Amino acid sequence: MAAMHNAVTAARSSNLSQTYLRKMLAHHEGAVAISDDARQNGVSGAGKALAEKAEQLQQSKTVRAMLAGELMHRAMAGTNFARH
Repeated sequence: MAAMHNAVTAARSSNLSQTYLRKMLAHHEGAVAISDDARQNGVSGAGKALAEKAEQLQQSKTVRAMLAGELMHRAMAGTNFARH
């Protein structure tokens, strides 16, 4: 988290958006990996609901679309990204 924060605060102007999006993509892809590990190791109870990765996969897809230059409102259509 500290490395993500430092990279974003060090970015300047036009690089800021790209840096932020790349760091968010890594964040969401990391959440997918953690979810996979948790489910494989038998997470239960409240943790099981948190280990569902569908929302993280959708958010990763949205960030990839934004990095590819897709308009933000179109990339975010139908997602819960704003809750993050």
